Amino acid sequence: MTVAPDGTDDFTTLQAAVDAAPAGENAPTVIRLRIGEYREKVHITKSNLRIVGDSAERAVIVFGDSASQTYPDGKQKGTFLSYKLRRRLRHSENGR
Repeated sequence: MTVAPDGTDDFTTLQAAVDAAPAGENAPTVIRLRIGEYREKVHITKSNLRIVGDSAERAVIVFGDSASQTYPDGKQKGTFLSYKLRRRLRHSENGR
């Protein structure tokens, strides 16, 4: 599976590739990131995924959240909600 922000490969967003990856596979699914900026929050709920960039410096995942940002009600997000990549597995998927 390959992701390119310019649309030249299988997916244009990392989240779309994660969502399309098979669940519960024994062998890892490799998601390759082409050089580019991926401006998104990524939620991973599947095991056995490997995300590999073509370049550590030029294939980057970014998002504009910060701990000091506030919600409409005035409360700050804090570091817990200012992530750009989050991995959550059910206990049965991560061996616990």
